[in-house]
Amino acid sequence: MSDIRKQIERQLDGFADANHCGAGMIELSDGERKLRCRVLSTDRLACEIESIQVHSPELNVLNAESLDALSVQLSDRISYLEESLTLVEKDAIAIEAQLRSTRPMLAEGAKNYFELIVGRNGVLLQRYQKSVGNQRTTVPAVLSRATVCRLCSDLLDLSHCYV
Repeated sequence: MSDIRKQIERQLDGFADANHCGAGMIELSDGERKLRCRVLSTDRLACEIESIQVHSPELNVLNAESLDALSVQLSDRISYLEESLTLVEKDAIAIEAQLRSTRPMLAEGAKNYFELIVGRNGVLLQRYQKSVGNQRTTVPAVLSRATVCRLCSDLLDLSHCYV
């Protein structure tokens, strides 16, 4: 297990020890890259997360071509979620890409999907729910602790190796 994953596991364990629902904010730095993962609850096996954000000065130099490459790397590497991610929109002027679940999960008349925004401002992963006639809302993503650790590690790693 990588050092980053061990640090995340320790923070998750600390949330469980500190309060009964295991809520907290994972905050890690790897050089100038910073990761924040808002955990709504955790137990021995799983976590409910609200968002994962990565900020990296290395992303400031993204251009349209390197954004394409990074989008492909993200969708290829993060293949272990319930729904695979694919590029749905790219803004070549703002240098920002939006990846979403290829096949959203349908539950009780609503679509549930992951959305990953990547650009010069960083990386943001959230889960949304959209039902007919209603605006989309963020919803917790329920993931195994191992998946949260891997996802945080991959997003932090990929935020600097896009060329």
